[in-house]
Amino acid sequence: MRRNKLSFNINLPRVFGANFFLMLILITQVACNKSVDLGLDVQPEGDLLNLTYSDTSKVISFTKREDSIRTDIISLNLLGTFNDPLFGKTAASIYSQLVLSNANPDFGASPVIDSVALSLVYNTSYYGTLDAQTMKVYEVTDQLSKDSAYYSNRSLNKNSTDLAGAHVFTPAPADSVTVDGTKRKPLIRVLLSNTLGQTLLNNQNQMSSDAVFTAYFKGLYIQTSDNPAPDHGGILHLNLRDALSKLTLYYHNATQDSLKVDFLIGSNAVRFSHFDHDYSSAAAITSQLADTTLGQNFTYTQAASGLKTKIWFPNLMNITNDGPVAINKAELVVKLDPLSVSPYGPPTNLVLIGIDSVGNVYTLNDAYEGAVHYGGGYDATKKQYFFNITKHLQFVVDKKVKDYGFYLVTSGASIQASRAVIGGGSHSIYPMKLKLTFTKRN
Repeated sequence: MRRNKLSFNINLPRVFGANFFLMLILITQVACNKSVDLGLDVQPEGDLLNLTYSDTSKVISFTKREDSIRTDIISLNLLGTFNDPLFGKTAASIYSQLVLSNANPDFGASPVIDSVALSLVYNTSYYGTLDAQTMKVYEVTDQLSKDSAYYSNRSLNKNSTDLAGAHVFTPAPADSVTVDGTKRKPLIRVLLSNTLGQTLLNNQNQMSSDAVFTAYFKGLYIQTSDNPAPDHGGILHLNLRDALSKLTLYYHNATQDSLKVDFLIGSNAVRFSHFDHDYSSAAAITSQLADTTLGQNFTYTQAASGLKTKIWFPNLMNITNDGPVAINKAELVVKLDPLSVSPYGPPTNLVLIGIDSVGNVYTLNDAYEGAVHYGGGYDATKKQYFFNITKHLQFVVDKKVKDYGFYLVTSGASIQASRAVIGGGSHSIYPMKLKLTFTKRN
């Protein structure tokens, strides 16, 4: 055991007794490099004398496919294809209605389409690289409804004609663009088929309201169709609620030139993100999905409805073998494999959620205490996350909650594509650890 040199002066007659022995206990714990936070709960001196610290509880971990996630009530939509050398290929696409900028538009006599432009506003963040990608756009033939919930595995029927003509673009989320002579915020702008525009001009009788129009024209499906090499491609973050995210028809009629009308996406249109993951090139992941015992070495988490880690503590109740205990602090430490931290960054936050008897998930009581108490944020210096689960584990050892384990998932998984390679419960260098400090109850 490594000893730290400590220098202090003690007046023995004045401190001799229980306080002196307590000081010796605390000094010994410091000298043994055991980190015990005694400030969380102030305990009577008798309890402190019975304080036990352990970081050797067995942790079982393995990787599972994530369930689909709801993506129709989100702030950002994802678009693009990225090939991660460890996680395989991820593709994100978008289904969206268009709504009217004005009801009952008047296109004038004999309107003729000049061009059709689809604009999609960037959020400045993205995942992967800014390699060129190929966009395809299709007309949706299934009705979208505000009364329905849409999840990331949902697909809708669509026409087979690519309205964008396999448009190749190079993402530029930091570069402003000029549209109609005005400098605008960064956005993707792609020309669509004039046939679509003329069809819309010819059906202005279907534009008396959003309800009538969306029943007639169901919406668009937007995707990229690339097969990038490993470490190429990217997942772009788009703000489709922005007023500049829209479809614009440029046209003229029998009496006027240079006319235009907008069809909006915005907050009134139903839209959702669709995610696809191809792990066929990710040998370590496919092996672990088939053999859960491999998760004791490494596990994986991935946003965009990709992967999650299941965790449980099979020997937790052993701390009650000699009677009831009060848990002063319970902290799960999750370390990343530093060699796998991609240049695009790991998730900013992970979330630890409970599992019930039928496999449903629930929020742990500790999470309601706030981020400072609960944790979950990425520590870039230590390359790790921690979770304070003191309250939850107290309920478990008191048999008030049945323990069915936990899932470790990415926070905000519907609006990002980040991922993490995590040391499993038995990793030799970066093990997942449960750090417990507890006292015996009388």
